[in-house]
Amino acid sequence: VNRVVTRKMLEKLGCIVTAVSSGFECLSTIGTIGPAGSSFQFVLLDLHMPELDGFEVAMRIRKFRSRTWPLIIGVTASADEDVWDRCMQTGINGVVRKPVLLQGIVNELRRVLLQANKGMT
Repeated sequence: VNRVVTRKMLEKLGCIVTAVSSGFECLSTIGTIGPAGSSFQFVLLDLHMPELDGFEVAMRIRKFRSRTWPLIIGVTASADEDVWDRCMQTGINGVVRKPVLLQGIVNELRRVLLQANKGMT
């Protein structure tokens, strides 16, 4: 249900969304796009998926892709302060807290994109 609702919100923002059901499926999908992974501008990852959590998926994306692209935004229900530190250590650019709200996604996408643009200038 969360994936469907989040997909609808992203589509409302004009995003073209590829939704997957697991960390392994995410890595497989990104891996099939080509060496630059240019089809994906950002990846929205649930940090607490079973089997392969979002932190591990992010580390694997960063290992085989650019350190900065695609942008990765974690989604979590956790209020722990150490979540952001762990995100930074694993190459995650931003965090959206659950319940996911449209304005929360907008705010974090804007922040992450502005930060990425600063790094390019």
